Amino acid sequence: MASHAFTYLWDRLKKRQMAIDSNSPWGSMLMGMTPGALNASFKAVQRVADGTTIITQPESDETSIRVYDIIITTDKTNATSATIQFTDGTNTVVIAKGDSTNAPVNLAIAFNGRVQGWGGARLELVTVGAVTANAMATYEKISKEFTDQSFEEWDKKR
Repeated sequence: MASHAFTYLWDRLKKRQMAIDSNSPWGSMLMGMTPGALNASFKAVQRVADGTTIITQPESDETSIRVYDIIITTDKTNATSATIQFTDGTNTVVIAKGDSTNAPVNLAIAFNGRVQGWGGARLELVTVGAVTANAMATYEKISKEFTDQSFEEWDKKR
């Protein structure tokens, strides 16, 4: 029992020491990181024609995707658009849509992890028309303990 208590205290002291940087020019300071900075992944996709590309999808219907950042770029082409959306095949929610008829789309959104899909919802890039579209998303896959299991539960909270 005593060795367990000692180990616990030692671990707490080491973590506290690691969280304080004493080598900075301003002296000691506390450093923090968001869960997204520690756990997020990214994926970039490109479409050069009308259609849909999956950016990322959860491991199962019990897990979800939390979005941190999205970047969309397109060329200027008449009667075209690019859309980022969550969908499970039945329900669809548009996150961002850019019309590239009059000007190219250059869109960057920092959600900082405040946008999360429901259980089983994948993140997609959908293009309409013969447009070259690029999209990049930083995201985190969320376990079932922190995921709303259905679209209906998720939709009630927003």
